[in-house]
Amino acid sequence: MVVTYNQGDFKRLHEAWQAADRHHCGIIVGHKLPLGVLIACLERAARLLTPEVAQNQLLQLDLFDSEERSRAYLIALGGQP
Repeated sequence: MVVTYNQGDFKRLHEAWQAADRHHCGIIVGHKLPLGVLIACLERAARLLTPEVAQNQLLQLDLFDSEERSRAYLIALGGQP
């Protein structure tokens, strides 16, 4: 899994890999956050994401800002909370 603030380049890479039918472990993109918020979001993502759900996904870091929102995001991606 890759975590980056470089949304533009990694979105293009993700789209290029999809177009070429290549696979990746998942990419989490986001904006710079205060350190405590960043750590909380990353901890939630690491705890809740499975490799199967994250695979080939371009994930938004800010959607891991609360437990409830994280679980809803996982359900939308087709995973189990």
